[in-house]
Amino acid sequence: MATARNAALGATDASLIAFLDDDEAAAPDWLARILSAHEASGADVTFSPIHGRAEGAPAWLKPYLERFFGREGPVGSGLIDQSFGCGASLMTRATALPGAAPFDVSADQSGGEDDALFAALAARGGRFGWAADAWVEEFAPPHRATLRYALTRAFAYGQGPSQTAAKEKNWPALARWMIVGAAQTAVFGIAALVMTLIGHSRRAFWMDRAVRGLGKLAWMPGLEPQFYGASELKRLNRA
Repeated sequence: MATARNAALGATDASLIAFLDDDEAAAPDWLARILSAHEASGADVTFSPIHGRAEGAPAWLKPYLERFFGREGPVGSGLIDQSFGCGASLMTRATALPGAAPFDVSADQSGGEDDALFAALAARGGRFGWAADAWVEEFAPPHRATLRYALTRAFAYGQGPSQTAAKEKNWPALARWMIVGAAQTAVFGIAALVMTLIGHSRRAFWMDRAVRGLGKLAWMPGLEPQFYGASELKRLNRA
């Protein structure tokens, strides 16, 4: 994924770069609306909301999956204090995408190259924006619209802050994230177990929180789930 993004950037000298993932469909006015919000806020990167779609998922699981594959934010456009993924975003190249290959290709198999990019941007004093009325839909394909895939992905998301702290050798931050992860794993893990035993319709939400906590604990190199590259080719060969 990182290599593909870098290759795309190498094919253009545009000063503004818009990103959509291959499973996303933008509203006809999406680009105009996100551009307007981007210019108004002066952000280096502007994100837009996403409607998740998980057609065919079981009724009890569908609300969780559609929220998982979606993106929520403030009701109004403007500057925000957090970043999201590259999908459904607009970036000012000079400040948000420095150099010929701004995405870390070591993340090609596991993903997460956007997390590293935005963490570095935040450290430089970069600004993030939100375009509340620029809507995108994300359609989860059948092999991703499953509890197993979503929880594996949630585990990887949980690893993100701990891995970033470790790469920066910010040991106090790493210790803090691991303590947070231990608490989340324990509290949400118990809640998920209880919800599962009683067959509660929202049990997947608690499972998600528990595995994100576990990811903050199990962040070490070699434990990253593989979503792209060779793992995706293996999936296609088995299909």
